[in-house]
Order: sequence, then structure tokens, then C-alpha cells
Amino acid sequence: MTLYAITIPVFARYLTNLSAILKKGARHAAKRKWGDKKLLSMRLAPDMYNLTGQVQYAYFTALEAATKLSGRPSPEFAYDEATVKELQKSLSRTIAFLKTIKPNELEQGRGKKVGTFLLSPKQRVTKEQYATALALPNFFFHVATAYDILRHAGVTIGKDDYLGA
Repeated sequence: MTLYAITIPVFARYLTNLSAILKKGARHAAKRKWGDKKLLSMRLAPDMYNLTGQVQYAYFTALEAATKLSGRPSPEFAYDEATVKELQKSLSRTIAFLKTIKPNELEQGRGKKVGTFLLSPKQRVTKEQYATALALPNFFFHVATAYDILRHAGVTIGKDDYLGA
């Protein structure tokens, strides 16, 4: 399997799924008259990021991986979303960017070493190690945690929502 196949389409699919469950979360919050602020500030534990942070780190990780693996510059994001609508816009922008990446862009430079915020500043790993041991696990951690926050809040979602169609 190619580096592209295990990353870019996976990121796009799960960000699409995250967008769908976030919509369900927003409908759930609206029915309870919570508002975006209450929904987006929910977290599983005091030392974990809230729902906003989980969504941001999910799309940030996908963006970082896409740019580190392809060599392209990253689109600019402010990471200051305060509403579900703003988070949805960032998810849509990220998915659109991912869809512009071509398989050959990732296959060039196989074995090249890259750094990431997930490592100490001087550490480097191969693109393959970065994708499989750092980017994908970190991405899924944040997507799953966002899902878990919504489930914990009472949103009616299940494994089919997480995995997608």
C-alpha cells in the first residue's frame, strides 16, 4: 500500500465523518438550548482538550501530515474557532486541501526524514515512520476523543457514524 493510500484518503474520510457527527452534536445542543459555547467547551477530563481543541488537533494533524509528506506549504488557519459553524468551515477547508494532493507527491522522497511537533525539535523520522507511528495515531486519538465527548454529552451517534458509510 502506498504512503498516499494510508494517509490522505483516510484523513479526508474521517474528517468528513467528524463533520457529520459534529452536526449531530450541534442539533443535540440546540434541542437542549445549550448553545455552541457549552457544547464546544465539553471535555472528558480536566487535563484534556475540549471539543473545540479535539477537532482542531484532528484537522491540524491531517494538515501537518499532508504538508510534511507532500512538501507543499500548509494553508493558513487561525485555530480560533468559537462556533460549530466556524469549525465546520475549517474541516471543509482541510478536506478540500487534502483532495488537491496527488499520490505521486507523497511517493517522492520516500525515506526522507521529517520533524513534527510530536517529537523534540531535533528529532527526525522517516516519512513512513512519521505517517504510521505518529500522524495517524495522533489523528485518530483526536477524532475518537471528539466522538467520545459527543457520546458522553448524550448525542445519539454510534460506530457507523465514526466509521462512516
